[in-house]
Amino acid sequence: MALEQKLENLEGNLKVAYKQAVPGTLLHADQLNQARMTDATLRNKWYYTPDGEVYSVDDGVETWRVTREASNPVLNHIDEAFPQLLSTGNYKVSETDFAAVKAAADTLTVKIADLMLQGDNSEYGFIQVRTKDGLVWTGKKDWRGREVYESANATQNAVINRFGFTQEYLGLLHDRKKNEIRDIEVIRIFALKPDYVKEAAKDGPMGRASWLYYFYSSSIFYADGHSISNDGRLRGVRREVIAEGDALKNKVPCAPQEVRLATMDEIRKYSAPFVPELLRAQYEAGLNSLGKVYKL
Repeated sequence: MALEQKLENLEGNLKVAYKQAVPGTLLHADQLNQARMTDATLRNKWYYTPDGEVYSVDDGVETWRVTREASNPVLNHIDEAFPQLLSTGNYKVSETDFAAVKAAADTLTVKIADLMLQGDNSEYGFIQVRTKDGLVWTGKKDWRGREVYESANATQNAVINRFGFTQEYLGLLHDRKKNEIRDIEVIRIFALKPDYVKEAAKDGPMGRASWLYYFYSSSIFYADGHSISNDGRLRGVRREVIAEGDALKNKVPCAPQEVRLATMDEIRKYSAPFVPELLRAQYEAGLNSLGKVYKL
């Protein structure tokens, strides 16, 4: 039975919203940003995203890994992760899940120090990108007090593109006639700082949640989230909830139940009363021939 891929806003906190979704249908940050290019209704709302944010210390190097939904340890263990993030700010990622994160071909791995995060907060910082030209703020100002921008380095560029802040998208943000809201001069991507990760992840990897902000004076992606009890939304296909006894109306395909084929001996025993004795040898020879083809 085919699944109708109708994307909806699944409302609620991260746990409530995620449990409404068909796994594998949620839009990641880059996909949401791409959708915002043509759908203006997505620009005035903020969204939780299924991008996984995993921080660790690898051989003394503070590291950030960005996953897709399938490898996201927070979503894969949402009942366990939800209270941990709210109470401690971090979700302790198991070694098994961390191995899956590292093994996934679509995981982006970056050395946090190379991001040159800005901001005075000791826990998190940001990359600031100018929308008119895609240049990154160096954290410095010139003699006139104007921010100094330069080309993104390879690590910054990988993160900027991973979350869908392409040149085309930056152009949309910068042009109020296109985005139908206002001129947006910068985007910011928030992540945890190396010194914080060094201490918080000293006993093992940890996970955070993420969300994409609505269009305002800036466009922001947060990869350092733990305040996930706020009512927001995910963008994906809704998991249909059906009443007991009404299972035939379910439009979400379910995994098939186990199917067992009859053995050759069972077929012979069942068919014995219906096959004349004179034809039995020929009949069983035919069964044996089928058995070889179908590996019964």
